[in-house]
Parts: sequence; C-alpha cells; structure tokens
Amino acid sequence: MQKTMDLTSGSIPRKVILFSLPLLGTLILQLLFNAVDVAVVGRFASHRALAAVGSTSSLISLLVNLLVGVSVGCNVVAANAFGANDRPKLDKILHTSMAFSLGAGIVLGILGLFLARPLLVWMNTPPDVLDGAVLYMRIYFAGMPFLQVYNFGSAILRAVGDTRRPFLYLVASGLLNVGLNLVLVVFCHRTVDGVALATVFSEGLSMILVWRALERTGEGICLQRRKLAIHWGILGKILAIGVPAGIQSCCFSFSNVVIQSAVNSFGSQCVAGCAAALIWECLAWTGSYGYNQTATSFVAQNLGAGNLPRVRSSIRWCLLTGTATPAILGLLGILAATPLLRLFNDDPQVIPWGIQRMQVVLSSYAILGIMDVLCGSIRGMGRSVFVTAVLLLGVCGCRILWTKFLFPLHPTISFLFLSYPVSWLISLIPMGIYLHALLKREGHKKIAAAP
Repeated sequence: MQKTMDLTSGSIPRKVILFSLPLLGTLILQLLFNAVDVAVVGRFASHRALAAVGSTSSLISLLVNLLVGVSVGCNVVAANAFGANDRPKLDKILHTSMAFSLGAGIVLGILGLFLARPLLVWMNTPPDVLDGAVLYMRIYFAGMPFLQVYNFGSAILRAVGDTRRPFLYLVASGLLNVGLNLVLVVFCHRTVDGVALATVFSEGLSMILVWRALERTGEGICLQRRKLAIHWGILGKILAIGVPAGIQSCCFSFSNVVIQSAVNSFGSQCVAGCAAALIWECLAWTGSYGYNQTATSFVAQNLGAGNLPRVRSSIRWCLLTGTATPAILGLLGILAATPLLRLFNDDPQVIPWGIQRMQVVLSSYAILGIMDVLCGSIRGMGRSVFVTAVLLLGVCGCRILWTKFLFPLHPTISFLFLSYPVSWLISLIPMGIYLHALLKREGHKKIAAAP
C-alpha cells in the first residue's frame, strides 16, 4: 500500500477523510488507553489513587507541551518541503528533528524528576494524594525520551501524508499498556506506580515502531543513525513555528493548572470526578484537534506547491468536519454522562462533580472546533506567532483572570468551567479575521508574480 499521501491533488473531501480518520483514531485510542489507566486505578484501587493520577494531568501537560508544540513546527516545515518536492531538505529536517527530540526528551525527563514534588505542592494537591501523585509523575517522566521521539516521528509521517502507521503503532503500544495495567494493578496490587510503569513501557514500544518506520518509508524519508545531527538552519525554521506553539501550549496548560488548583480546593472527591469527566472531554476534543492537524498538513503541503485555491478549499472542508465532529461527540457525552462516569468510579459523591463539568464544557465544543481549525490553518501558512499571541491573551489570560477574580465572587464548579467556552469564543474571532487577511495577501502575491 502507498504509505504517503500527496495532499496537493485529487478530491479534497475524500483526502480530508482518508487523512483525518487514522489521525482521529490515533487521538481517540490515546485517550481510551489513558481512560483504561484511570478506570483501572479508580475501580481496583481507590478514589485517592484516581485523584493522584488525575491531579497530575495539567502539570504533565504543562511540561510536555513545549516539545509537542515544537513538533508542530517540524510537521509544517516537513510538509512544505514535501509539497515542494525538495527531498534533500526533507532528509535534513528528518535527522534534525529526531536528534533534537531525543535530547530534549532526556532534559525534560530530568526536570520532571526534580520538580515533581515542589510543583504539586504549589498546585495545592490534597495531602492525602500528594505522595501518589509525585510517584506517578516521576515514573511518567522517565519515559519522556520515548514519548518525544514518537511525537516528532509521527509529525514527520503526517507531513508526508501518512497517518495510518502512527495509528497502527498506537494500537500495538496501547494494547501493551492495557495488558500491563491489568497485570500490575489487578494481579500485582500496585496502584499509581503500576499505571505509570505500564505507560512508560508502552511508550517505549511506540518509539521503536515509529523509528523503524522512518528507516524504511521512502519518499525522501530514510532515517539513519549515523546521519543524526542538528542542522541549525533547519532547526531555526522548525523552532520559529514550533516554539510559539510550544509556549502557547505551556501557557495554555498553565491556565489549566490554575483551574486545577481551584478544583483541588473542593477536595479529593471533586478532583476524582473532574478527572473522570476530563477523559470524555478529551475524547470529544479529538474531533476538534484532529482537524486542526489535518488543516495544518493540507495547508502546508498545498502552500508549498503554490496551489492557493486548494488551500482555501481545504480550510473550508476542515471547518465543516472539524465543527460537526466535536459538537456531536460533546452532545453524546452529555446525554450519557452518568453511565460514562460510572465506568471510572461509582462513588455517589464523586459522579455529580463530573456531571457538572461535562454539562458546561461539552455543550460548547462546536466553538472549540472552529477555533482549532483556524489555528491549524494559520500555522500551516507558517504564521505561528499570531496564533500564540491570540491564544495567550484570549484563552490563557481569560482563564487566569476568570479564576483569580470572577470565580471567588461565585465559587461553584460550573461557573469555574464556564471560563472554557468564553475563552474559545474570545480567541476565534481575531483568528478568523487574520486568516482571511492572510489568504487575501497570498492571492495578491500570486497575481503580482504571474507573467
């Protein structure tokens, strides 16, 4: 089978579907396997163990997302080179990206080891779950090099139109994760340490699989260990797009850490309920973020090929599918909130907290879908700084101000999470205006360059 996909020709709706379905499947499987982690801990350990795992989610995202954001830069630069048929440049992008991801993953792992306890204390993590949360976070970060190499390797494969193999590799690593969870937690009677160890081993498998794929892909993709090196000009282009995305993700996560601190003030039962609800929130979010990534790859490849009408059409189709999918998933989550939450914990004092969060956040996921596709489209055009600035002010700034100033005036969990849809709406308006201006300017440049 053809492993790569040329996004610069053929039916746009068909290729949007073919490209996005494995990508959505990858994101959904990641969340489902994480849901198994949470479910195993919640059902076979205790609500404190569940709260210990859940209380680390925002903090782990804060430290991880910088490099995940940089991998977006890798995706855009590689897709642009692939669309322009510049194979020597694509080879340099590949080896620079993999060398950087390996080194950065090691550094991030060391930081997680030493910063786990002080950061969790700063977040007001409940004392009865603090030790478990520290243990989980330290073990999780031991696998950070595996995770980062997989993220960057997957970004390269997406750039050349291959979303199928990252999906299959995730199936394999996820099944390993589920099996190890059951063995370590159910049969060996481990708690958060068992879940964390299962995650690290499964990430190691996914790294091995994506590394082997990059060694034998073709189409200018041939990873060789002896060629691993950082080409500073290439890295500069990747960082110019990726670092703003990473900073935005870190600040995005920081705002969630601030909100998590407010959630922690309601006690461990609220933390457990919101941790379970977050699983289904993130499941609906895949329908939004998957089309964010699809828009980025389509726009970058077609811009590299100089096909502006196809860029416009790709954005329209991604907006249509990227709005409808999370809206439908969000509605299904609200309708089935109680049975879904009971999969993780059937404590009658835990479930109501999760229901309140789901009702507020999931009902507004269509807004998130529009915002995410606009973000991906603008980044695909290489304009990452503007997106970061808007999201820092519109999302992060709004949530922090909401939590610090408005929430104390009305301290309920529903009002706290109302900051999510408000922040998305504030952000998508300037991004829509900016994307329209970018497309108009590219059209003028094409006309001026015509003979």
